[in-house]
Amino acid sequence: MHAVETRCLTKVFHAKNPFSFVRSGTNSVIAIENVSFTADAGQSVAITGENGSGKTTLLKMLAGLVLPTSGSALVCGYDSVTGGKQARKRVGYAPAEERSLYWKLTARANLEFHAALHGLPSDISLERINRFIDALDLSAHAETRVEEYSSGMRQRLSVARCLLHDPEVLLLDEPTKCLDDRHSAVVRSLIKSLAKDKGKTIIFATHVRAEAEETADTVVNLGVGKTA
Repeated sequence: MHAVETRCLTKVFHAKNPFSFVRSGTNSVIAIENVSFTADAGQSVAITGENGSGKTTLLKMLAGLVLPTSGSALVCGYDSVTGGKQARKRVGYAPAEERSLYWKLTARANLEFHAALHGLPSDISLERINRFIDALDLSAHAETRVEEYSSGMRQRLSVARCLLHDPEVLLLDEPTKCLDDRHSAVVRSLIKSLAKDKGKTIIFATHVRAEAEETADTVVNLGVGKTA
């Protein structure tokens, strides 16, 4: 059984023209079409493509946040739709959107809150929070409110958050977005370590082809979506 498998995965978004009251006023945009790939434990896969090619949509379907129009996405053998609850337990998702964090809380408080949501015992929660804060070079700013963070710091905090419950599969949406060269290297090194040393399956999106080829075992390139 593969850790992640997509079978002819397709997503079409339907947007009705607000100035039209008839069916002909509906436009359909194909976000991704017939995407099939597999990833095993200990493997990292880079999803590449231009802006608008569907990288984020693909990750959200694997995370169970967006329903596919057709095809299927399986995580550890569970369909993201019919077995969504079981699939989501095995996934850690770090979105690219900065607003996924609580800006009025400190970085540590953000992580404590999400650890509590996953039901982690306090001793395990403390150890993991300290470990990932350190691994992602946030120790000096752990007690700083997220609203005072730079975009790159928020991105690293988002990655730390998705690791807390020790998921089997990590879905990272442009994890080096807004990062300087030093911290980009930190995140790339962490991805490699989590895959090779911890046996995690990592699917990450990037529009930088060189980064994909350097970091990932496999590269999946998406074409730009089109209007149907």
